[in-house]
Amino acid sequence: MTGLPFDWSPEEAGPLTERLVAALRTALHSGRLAVGDELPPTRVVAAELGISRWVITQAYERLTAEGWFDARTGSGTTVARTATRREPAVAAPSATAATPDWDLTPNLPDLSSFPRAAWRSASGRVLNTLEDHAFGYPAPGGDAFLREQLAGYLRRARGIEAQPDEVVITRGTTQGLALLCRVLRQSNHGEILLEDPGWPRAALVAENAGLRRVAVPVDEHGLRADLAFTTTATVAFVAATHQYPTGVPLSAARRADLLRWARAGDKLIIEDDCDAEFRYDRSPVGALAALDPTQVAYLGSTSKTLAPTLRLGWLVVQGALRRQVQALLEAEASTPPGLDQRTLATLLADGAYERHLRKMRRVYKRRRTAMVAALRSALPDVEISGLDAGLHLLVMLPDDVDERAVLARALKLGASVTGLSTCRLTAPGPHGLVIGYGNIKEAQAPLIAELLAAALDRRVAL
Repeated sequence: MTGLPFDWSPEEAGPLTERLVAALRTALHSGRLAVGDELPPTRVVAAELGISRWVITQAYERLTAEGWFDARTGSGTTVARTATRREPAVAAPSATAATPDWDLTPNLPDLSSFPRAAWRSASGRVLNTLEDHAFGYPAPGGDAFLREQLAGYLRRARGIEAQPDEVVITRGTTQGLALLCRVLRQSNHGEILLEDPGWPRAALVAENAGLRRVAVPVDEHGLRADLAFTTTATVAFVAATHQYPTGVPLSAARRADLLRWARAGDKLIIEDDCDAEFRYDRSPVGALAALDPTQVAYLGSTSKTLAPTLRLGWLVVQGALRRQVQALLEAEASTPPGLDQRTLATLLADGAYERHLRKMRRVYKRRRTAMVAALRSALPDVEISGLDAGLHLLVMLPDDVDERAVLARALKLGASVTGLSTCRLTAPGPHGLVIGYGNIKEAQAPLIAELLAAALDRRVAL
């Protein structure tokens, strides 16, 4: 209990902002807070509860936006005249079940910007014109029309000269990588080079397929390709355009080294062409597969360009390896739904897909700019990198800051953030935060930056 007009339990779990909003709503529903009542100042509540004043400000602002409170400069915050006492329609969820106010998951696109009208229109046209036989089981390599359209798109956008029958439709980058790793393991490949730090799921997929992981450091020029020659690995996984999580592209010299390594024997490079569609302050970076498609298997998907829920991706691979991958897909009957494939093909054919990309490139550039400006204002001493492309940026933490503590503080304050340490394969290195900005609004950037600043302030009681 406290001397405040609402109940508060310091032992309860969950994000602090969510807990405070729930407590205030309960007081409003019960009549403990009535129309015209003045709320205690944020500094008083912060001192009473022993939590950050920022949390109280956020709770007050949210309930003001919902119409419960009135906030006027110089007059404090009061319960609005439009606020009426009523019983909640359903039981309030427990604080432990509350979701964070902001999901800063890296690589998450703006889910509200999915091109619903274009997808609905294309889907309707597909249903009206699709041949009867196309309603049967999907072809194991994917819809022929989609493969044709993707071959054209990859030629225009990424400089990759691929024939339609060299394009295999998958359920996304993860499945494409898993198929390749399994086929390669069956062909007696034993080790795979992985970027360190890098995409954690790639390491898991490779391990599940039975490949031994060989970590290769990443620096400001990308993967240390020269170190590939010192290993016995015969497969390499690389994000050459926009490395995750550092955001650096693989330099021209490193690309040449990696291709030279691959050509010196029965070796394969698997390229994850992540973030190629979203670049802001630099010239386009070509796909590695465009330089030598015989040595590079290429992975792409719609997870960031449209939405993760579609589970649509593609793999460009030649020769016997393509036939083996396709046979594995057929054996597992795991090809994406045919209607979705044909709908995507229609979007590609009529230009709607690329129009959507151009629109979202502008949207994400504005969000990137807003987030960087807000972070530099709230955290002027931290290093920010990975700004030229993609949907995330990297904030390096001071050496004396505990990354896990910052993540815990951020979650309690209402933000889900990814730690750089989760991307490392080997010994711990410098700490950092991998911050996704694709699914936030520009106006939210200052609030998020202030939240992260509060999470870094070890003096703040949580």
